[in-house]
Amino acid sequence: MCNRIVVAGKRHLSVFEDVTIGTMQITEIANEIHAACNGSQSIFGSPKQLILILADGLGLHNLRAHPGHARYLNSLTGVAARTCVPATTAAALTALLTGAEPGESRMLGYQVRSPINRQPLDLIQFRGDPAIDPSRWSRVSNIFQKWGGEFDMAAIGPAKFSGSGMSQVTLSGAAYTGTNRIEESLAAALTQLKAGRRFIYLYHGDLDHIGHHYGWGSQRWLEALEDFDSVLHRFASQLPAGAAVWLTADHGMVDTDIAHHLRLDTSPFASSIEMVTGEPRAGQIHLNATVDEQHFAENLQDWLGERALVVRREQLGDYYGAIPEEELTGQLTVFMRDNWVLLDSRWHKPQAMELIGVHGSLTDMEMDIPLLELT
Repeated sequence: MCNRIVVAGKRHLSVFEDVTIGTMQITEIANEIHAACNGSQSIFGSPKQLILILADGLGLHNLRAHPGHARYLNSLTGVAARTCVPATTAAALTALLTGAEPGESRMLGYQVRSPINRQPLDLIQFRGDPAIDPSRWSRVSNIFQKWGGEFDMAAIGPAKFSGSGMSQVTLSGAAYTGTNRIEESLAAALTQLKAGRRFIYLYHGDLDHIGHHYGWGSQRWLEALEDFDSVLHRFASQLPAGAAVWLTADHGMVDTDIAHHLRLDTSPFASSIEMVTGEPRAGQIHLNATVDEQHFAENLQDWLGERALVVRREQLGDYYGAIPEEELTGQLTVFMRDNWVLLDSRWHKPQAMELIGVHGSLTDMEMDIPLLELT
């Protein structure tokens, strides 16, 4: 188990009883990268070269739950960090690579409502409104844009993500190497180290993908974790002197099932809802213009009970770092507890309604992430 992981501290974000806050927020990691590359003391120490590996979906508790399948990773020293809200890839990768909260960057979940055509806008591929330019969406610069003139920096990830909408937000300015397998990515990282790169960001998405479709407790996920653990162990032994490698994640994951599906489209609230964006664990509710927001919010919370927390838009600054525009996220956001999901077949695609592994909400499972040094 990760018995040398440090966990301490709390802040106002703790609204669920089981929530504990790690010693570092995901938005603080960017400045630690800058300090390390600048030769200053940082959580990464003062390495000559730094690699940061992002394992999508590998939450701290997901990792801890399987010490036998990840013996190497569970032996490492590190910090229990905390991701952003919502605990989902578009928001968290942007928070990591900009140092800004989702309310500041406008990367507010898997989907928001487009301010132009007022339809759901996917913030991974930026599908849903051709008038939206991904390169102009975020209000903050990423670390490659801010510090690329100071340090030689690079990024490595799936070839299919080269030039994608989210890549334009998070990776513009980076020399990007597209690969197809984790072994190729790690080989590319060694090549970049030999070329003298000061900082290398490496994204790995297999665990998240498998977890969504089969669950993070499934045999397929465990096999993928075991393979990932083994590959990283070998990689750590190949590092040149002066190079440091750290591993983190964007979020964790919980598994759900049909018994924990709540349906808005068949509920008494269906006719009051204009649109649902966000994701099933952090749904953004856009109300029809004639609906009394306060009355609706109170009734929805009564219906959901202990299964969820309903938050009005003016309260979201406590979660997103800044209050988002109403046209993007609607009037209400619903954070689900335990392993409940909130679905609406009018707005959620069938494949989204069939997911087993889910994330986006405020539980420890989704919010706590590892920050581990590979040695």
